[in-house]
Amino acid sequence: MRAIYLIFSTILFTGCTDPGGKVNVYSYPETIVNTNHSVISRSSLVDIVVEQGRKSYRTYVMYDKNQASEGNLALNPDNHWTNFSMSGTVRVKVTRLDGKDISFCNILPSKKGIKASFSGKTAIFEVSEEQLPLQVYVEMNDMADDAVLIFADPLETDIPPRKGPEVEMILTSDDVATVRNKLTGNSTYIVFEEGIHQWGDETGMDYAGYKLPLESGKKIYIPGGAYIVGTFSGSPSDCKIYGRGVISLAGKDMIGGTKGIPYSTVMSNGDGTGQVLEGFVSICPPHFHLTVRGGVKIENVKMMSWWHSTDGTVTGPDSEVLDCFFKVNDDFIKVYSDNCHHENNTMFHQVNGAPFQLCWGNQQARNSTMVNTYIVNSVYKNMGATGNTAVINARRGSPGKVTEDLEWDGIFIDNGCHRLIGLEPMGGVYRNFEIRNVEINTGTKSYPQKMWSYFEGDTIANINFTDLKIDGYKITGTDPDADKPSEGLVWFRGEKSAITFR
Repeated sequence: MRAIYLIFSTILFTGCTDPGGKVNVYSYPETIVNTNHSVISRSSLVDIVVEQGRKSYRTYVMYDKNQASEGNLALNPDNHWTNFSMSGTVRVKVTRLDGKDISFCNILPSKKGIKASFSGKTAIFEVSEEQLPLQVYVEMNDMADDAVLIFADPLETDIPPRKGPEVEMILTSDDVATVRNKLTGNSTYIVFEEGIHQWGDETGMDYAGYKLPLESGKKIYIPGGAYIVGTFSGSPSDCKIYGRGVISLAGKDMIGGTKGIPYSTVMSNGDGTGQVLEGFVSICPPHFHLTVRGGVKIENVKMMSWWHSTDGTVTGPDSEVLDCFFKVNDDFIKVYSDNCHHENNTMFHQVNGAPFQLCWGNQQARNSTMVNTYIVNSVYKNMGATGNTAVINARRGSPGKVTEDLEWDGIFIDNGCHRLIGLEPMGGVYRNFEIRNVEINTGTKSYPQKMWSYFEGDTIANINFTDLKIDGYKITGTDPDADKPSEGLVWFRGEKSAITFR
């Protein structure tokens, strides 16, 4: 189950030629999980091939079935995703295996400008090294219940050796006691072997793979082809978890109740600094994906989940969230700390939660920035839904808490959205927001939900929109009754004096 490494020197080929390119793809078992609760296996719906020069690489497309079948949660589409690493330029070929031809194919985010050609059952598009890391949703006809997601990563750096005085290998045959000893030993690098790492079949809070130790000074490497059924927990500084592999709790999460297993994929509870999370895939955690109370850089992590309370990232002050992908089912990025920076993040908005959650009780944040956010799709609860659905959202603010001096520069939305902004003060204060360069394209969906809600009095002030556009029409004011983007008007509920349009 090792990654495949191939290097090309001189290639003569009409098409995607790249004599200096390199492609790494990864291998997993045909079926990883198959229970009444979860299915993780090779996709039988799509096949994906990466071509470079004369060489072709069939990637492993992982099928992740929606585990939440109750109520609105059942509306979220199943995942069919693949990741590969590359340099140079490649051609990606996506082939449907369900017998249907492709009548339309959009590579989203549309702002990236990637166009696919398609004929019969296959769509083709190119990816260059300059676009990496790239996370795209391949939107096709008759596939509302299935999301095809492709993650093209740059080639890895800081790959540790398999042997050496500073390296400890964790084998798939190691029991959990051995794994814990290796994670807390003297080695700087901890390297997981390719393959499935699972410690028993227990469900509930006594599963042995929960809360694997995370300590200061460690570099935990999870290569492509490694699949860890567990979570990491500690209070470290100067630590790193990275690679192209998968951390997953599919088949174990939420059994016994949503509140029964409060473990994040990575839980760092201290105020440590110098923490790095990079490159790996996190699916189906029992609670949040990445909860880091101290300073952290989260880069190119892909997060996917199904349940209420499977939020994306929580970070401490002076943190960064960069080039990440979110298809979670609660809040994506919790803006709960000061002086944080978020940039080039791609999101698939499911039926529950907010891409940017500013408060859910006793939180506040100052001087944080959000640059170039791409939302590729929104799954509507229903056309009247408003609660906790806005792109910029706050709920249950507490008296005395102030969220201020926040900037969004670049929000690019495909297929509409529930609401753009919704603040519920309840005593909290929200002021001095600069929201620039917003483009909402309704795509295959109807107009977005009402733009604003829960807006009242002096608790919200100085909310400034610059270059807000819906389907190319610049919004210049409000209409009390309905959205009229073709006339430059949108519907906002609440106190209009706090809003300005430029």
